Amino acid sequence: MLGMVAEIIDNELMKDELGSFLNHSPNGNCELLEDFDKKYWCYTIKDIDIGDEICIDYRDVSRFT
Repeated sequence: MLGMVAEIIDNELMKDELGSFLNHSPNGNCELLEDFDKKYWCYTIKDIDIGDEICIDYRDVSRFT
């Protein structure tokens, strides 16, 4: 688990600092999980080396982009 990247407040998506570093890749190394409090959490699905971008597939999280 990398941490929380965004949350919905008053029906508006508010990204935090980590959320601003997410990039798109169809073969991302992370995925997002939405919890019951409308918070989005980023977790790794592949190893991430120093200097690698944090990537998710934007097609899977259209509300987030």
